[in-house]
Amino acid sequence: MDVIALFVQPVSEERCRASMLLCLIDEVHGNAEMRDFQLTIFGQDKPILENQIPKKLPLTPSSEVPIRADSASVTYRRWLGEQGVRYGVIPTVETKGAAP
Repeated sequence: MDVIALFVQPVSEERCRASMLLCLIDEVHGNAEMRDFQLTIFGQDKPILENQIPKKLPLTPSSEVPIRADSASVTYRRWLGEQGVRYGVIPTVETKGAAP
């Protein structure tokens, strides 16, 4: 059983600080093995996140590079657009005229 969390704090429109949390309930493996597992899991995603293009979050799913986002991401981005969020995003046509 495990819990994995990623907490992300924007520090500018194109940069974020990420803090990772991994909790494992494992009576078989030692701390070193669990630490290695954690580094493996987060190490797989780190280069993908660091090289994300575009840097700002596109609110229009079709502008995702290189593939379209999953349905949860599409729903979240649609909600951000409806809220008029403009910081750190590439707004949809509907939100481009929204107040900051």
